[in-house]
Amino acid sequence: MATITNKKQYPSEQYLNELITNMEFAARAPVEVVRAMAAELQKRRKADSAEPVAWRYRTTDINGNPNPRWSFSEEPSLLGLYQPLYADPQQPLSFPDAMEPTVEAIKRVLPTSNPDEYAVCIGADMWNACRTAMLNGGKS
Repeated sequence: MATITNKKQYPSEQYLNELITNMEFAARAPVEVVRAMAAELQKRRKADSAEPVAWRYRTTDINGNPNPRWSFSEEPSLLGLYQPLYADPQQPLSFPDAMEPTVEAIKRVLPTSNPDEYAVCIGADMWNACRTAMLNGGKS
């Protein structure tokens, strides 16, 4: 399975540290970078405050040695060793660099004063719609 990434969506640690510590640098940051970071933070906060969706547990033998196999349950009150399991937040999707010509074409036809932001959003929507159709195998 291929991983879809876009370097523009995932800034380096050095870039993030500069963004956090330098106010002048942060003021010049592209809107899409700040928006992506805020969305990721919001998803992580939501996931951190979530309730467990299930528990995995393993029983012990008469001597207290844990069974090597884990079992799953929806009940939190289990005997033996158990761990809560949480839903993982969906990772942010981004479009690959191959979409850049599409974004540029969209920017040329937009009659707005700030076409960059709108073109990126429209391009991402188009990309995600195509990706969803591929993942669904054409079934809507």
